[in-house]
Amino acid sequence: NDVRTRALVSGAVVLRGQAIGDGSAPYAPWRHAIHWLALLSNVTPRMAAVLKPIVPDIDALVGEPVGLAPEIDPRGAQIRLFSAVSDLLKQRSSPVVMILEDLHWADDESLALLSWLSRLVPDLPVLLVGSFRDDEAPDLPSHLPEMSVLSLSRLSYDAIVRLSAQMLGPAGSKPEVTRYLARETEGNVFFLVELVRSLAEEAGQLDRITSMALPAHHIAGGVRRVVARRIARVPGRYQPLLKLAAIFGRTLDLALLQQAEPQADLEAWLAAAEYAAVLDVDDGQWRFSHDKLRDYLLQSLTEAERRDLHRRAALAIEQVYPDSPEHIAALAHHWKQAGDRAQEARYVAQAGQQALASGAYQKALALLERALALETLLDGVTAARLRLALGETCYGLGEYDRAQRLLMEATDRFEAQRDAKGIAHSLRLLGNIALALGSYDDARDWLRRGLAIAREAEDQLEAGRLLRALGLVAQTVGDYAEARRCFEESLSILTDTGDQTGMAGALSNLASIAHVDGQFEEARRLYEQALSHFEAVGFTWGVAYTLTSLGETEEALGNLTRARELHQQALTLCREIGHRWGAALALHNLGRACLALEIYGEAHQALAEAFAIAREIQTTPLALAILTTYANLLATAGADVEAGALLVFVMHHPQVEQDTLQTARKFATALQQRLSPPAWQAATERGKSLRLETVEALLFVDQAADAPPN
Repeated sequence: NDVRTRALVSGAVVLRGQAIGDGSAPYAPWRHAIHWLALLSNVTPRMAAVLKPIVPDIDALVGEPVGLAPEIDPRGAQIRLFSAVSDLLKQRSSPVVMILEDLHWADDESLALLSWLSRLVPDLPVLLVGSFRDDEAPDLPSHLPEMSVLSLSRLSYDAIVRLSAQMLGPAGSKPEVTRYLARETEGNVFFLVELVRSLAEEAGQLDRITSMALPAHHIAGGVRRVVARRIARVPGRYQPLLKLAAIFGRTLDLALLQQAEPQADLEAWLAAAEYAAVLDVDDGQWRFSHDKLRDYLLQSLTEAERRDLHRRAALAIEQVYPDSPEHIAALAHHWKQAGDRAQEARYVAQAGQQALASGAYQKALALLERALALETLLDGVTAARLRLALGETCYGLGEYDRAQRLLMEATDRFEAQRDAKGIAHSLRLLGNIALALGSYDDARDWLRRGLAIAREAEDQLEAGRLLRALGLVAQTVGDYAEARRCFEESLSILTDTGDQTGMAGALSNLASIAHVDGQFEEARRLYEQALSHFEAVGFTWGVAYTLTSLGETEEALGNLTRARELHQQALTLCREIGHRWGAALALHNLGRACLALEIYGEAHQALAEAFAIAREIQTTPLALAILTTYANLLATAGADVEAGALLVFVMHHPQVEQDTLQTARKFATALQQRLSPPAWQAATERGKSLRLETVEALLFVDQAADAPPN
């Protein structure tokens, strides 16, 4: 509150949010703060659609109906949301202080948004402040490396003197008062404030404390005793409602309380609880004045009381907020605590799918795994969709083996339910995973099977997406004619269905085929179309990938300076969204452009960083492509044998992609003609002895100094 007051006095806008523990919706700590930020900002229609999942009343804020943002993959949706919040903050010209409390209860995705914003605020008039209990989340600072930690340990004697003077005035600095406070509280801030409050009640008012006879011992029994004494000040007839309020959370929703307890006199209850300093009004909302008070009430409940109160809470939410997406996670929590497994299963499955749609993978995983444990209480279709959602979550988290198992189980269950759409969706994800793992025959089989089912069911949207995935498989194995056919048919279908994200992807894929065929002007036209679609739906990764791909086309057209600029733009976006594979790709392309521009130092630096990232994230095909370009840099430096060895290593690697193989062969042929037969033989033998684990140390370090000067 002191930080908030100082900020307001200085003219800053203060926004607050609070994590609420179990049963919270995705991004719960941010919802209140972003609501007010949106109210104070110029929100575009596209931005409003992106924010709607966490600002449900955005329609009222902007004064017009707001639809949902175009569908993109969950990770892309999360990045799009983060970018929208960033854009709101970038509009502010005056200072903004954002205070987020109780972050020890925050979900991983809320912390990810905080980490994202913390990287941007050095360039903005924004101060981010968070509070957390280090005993409940000791590793929290490791998730927020850009933020500084200020530990609020027990107060020193000097700090007690200053705080006492602030609370009691000049007389609060008297040695007999400060020594008493130090002795009784040992610097515990909660104890100190509670002791002063209690003494003020005995003295009649705050400024009389320093003139009263101070008791020998005022606090005994620790925190629990102090809290119990505060709770006991609320009259007995109001205690049951106090317990019910604690069940809902620290912040009170008066509509829910009235629904759960229709006969309650809320005004009288609020007045009594406020007088006892158990409740207070903060930023226009009633809440428990300290979370220790709510904790005490929850811990004092019997098992029967706890179950009954959670049941009443769930019923109240269903009545006051029917079919509200914002309250699904809370309903899952309350029904679980009430012991109603059937109702819990219903809501926890919905909450997991909701979390997945918002890109909250970790939260989705926890909720969907709980739903899986209760699947015997679900109908067949819901159980199949549960496995599909959990499989997609594991795919998004890179847990490919488990994702494959779950998706195959989902396929079997959808087949039993004769759900063609579910089957086709599951098969598409299985095909995508097989493609990512380099199992191209399996990928083609899954996707063709899914396409046949989607066409039979006349599911045009799924058919368009499956065709695009088949095109990617064909392109990866070098069947460019088949890839073009798939991409063109996919584009036609997705255009008819209005899938703007899919259209952008298909256009980008067709552009890449045009580039391979040497149709560079056509490739540029298609990439620029794709770029406009990706920008329209707010798919930042799509924008970044298209920028660096367009840069490759500009290289082929001889526009090297423009290519370098495009790769740098793509790299900036990839770093901003934390897309490491994309960053490695953009760095590789940047290194190649710099090599062509004879900016050798920058080329070496970009390629070295690209290779390091590719190795860290274990993307061997990309690492091999980077090594092929680095071989060119080595040859430019006169290290022909080393360059030849590297090319031989790449050409013989089992995970080399067709495009990389063709490039390596072309360069190797030219290099072989330049070298003597013994020198090429030496390069061949050395290349066959190399391993990916040793290449970096052997070439990047040893040969760095051999590049021509920048």
